[in-house]
Amino acid sequence: MGAEKSKETLLKSNGYRYNFYRMIYFNAEQKKVFSYEYIEDNSIELIQKKISEISNEWEFYFNMSVSDKVKEQILSELKSC
Repeated sequence: MGAEKSKETLLKSNGYRYNFYRMIYFNAEQKKVFSYEYIEDNSIELIQKKISEISNEWEFYFNMSVSDKVKEQILSELKSC
């Protein structure tokens, strides 16, 4: 549980917000979306590395591949946040 709290703190301190409906953390400025499962299943070091990488296009970090249609739906929903 402590590691998950540290991951959540890391995400929040880097401007990530949580979307309960989609169970994702997202940051529109950094153009990145992390699924809850991805955060839970990976090390804090890997998450920090992914947060630190520069991205000009939206990046989706999920344990399973996400279709382009689902990505478009998520991005559309995030515009209203």
